[in-house]
Amino acid sequence: MTKKFRAWDGTQWHYENIFLSHDGVLWVRNPDRTLRRVNWPVVFFTGLLCKNGREIYEGDILNFTGPLEGKGDVYWDTGLFRVKGDDLDVVLGHAVEKEVIGNIYENPELIKNKSVEST
Repeated sequence: MTKKFRAWDGTQWHYENIFLSHDGVLWVRNPDRTLRRVNWPVVFFTGLLCKNGREIYEGDILNFTGPLEGKGDVYWDTGLFRVKGDDLDVVLGHAVEKEVIGNIYENPELIKNKSVEST
């Protein structure tokens, strides 16, 4: 199975011309087709879409409803994706309606006490 991911360079997301080696090293293909090793955060696609059809990745910030309602950021934990908010921590699949409203890299102000330093 191919895993879908994206990488944040501190300014924009990269979806193409990036390669993740088996040992976790991220490579970018330069315009001259050479490869350059970079140390950018990599986030994986959860396999789920939000109510607006947008792909949900680790680090995305969601508004969600279901058994619990709230806002939180998506993260990977022991075999499943979860959403952690100020007062809750739920399995992503338990959130019935999900809407991506930002991410922890571009919009850290949407989550209290969340700060991500770009590399």
